Amino acid sequence: MPTTPDLVIIINIAAIIISPVVAVLVSLWLQGRSERRKTRLQVFSTLISNRHRPICEDNIRALHLIDTVFSGHINVRNLWHRYFDLVCSTDGQSPLGIQKREQVYRDMLVAMSRSLGYLKTIEAGDIERIYSPVGIGEADRVREQTASEFLRVLKGSEHFGKPNQKVALEGPIDQMEVKPVRTEATSAERVP
Repeated sequence: MPTTPDLVIIINIAAIIISPVVAVLVSLWLQGRSERRKTRLQVFSTLISNRHRPICEDNIRALHLIDTVFSGHINVRNLWHRYFDLVCSTDGQSPLGIQKREQVYRDMLVAMSRSLGYLKTIEAGDIERIYSPVGIGEADRVREQTASEFLRVLKGSEHFGKPNQKVALEGPIDQMEVKPVRTEATSAERVP
């Protein structure tokens, strides 16, 4: 049996060997925990910042991540499943269904804020408050009108949707005249 000084030496050697390993394991655990929280915060931030227009690509991506990044938060996941069911059902498209869907969405955002530690600082009323400058709405409306008009013009064009249409340019650039160039039809385009 080792004597007391030998036992102290053995304990010191074990502590010297084990402490860095324990420190690295604790550091990795804390880093993983921080990364998971950062991902949950990113999903929440995306959804809260786009709450005035819930059907946008960023929101869709964020919604698809909820089951994964909030896997340990049952309340958030249950609200996400209720919201998803309402979005996918015909009942969720009626005026009453849309109202219910919006309420579940707000409840889901509040539950996310709670799971991120915001406790009582974010309520449904905070989520309902939206800042949307008139200029941004007007710019979106003009962009949609421009895209619709552009598509209408393209659809009315003689060559819209025909592949391999080549165009020849003749004359000086300031007097450019555009003329279609006849190309050999592919076998799929030939009529027997």
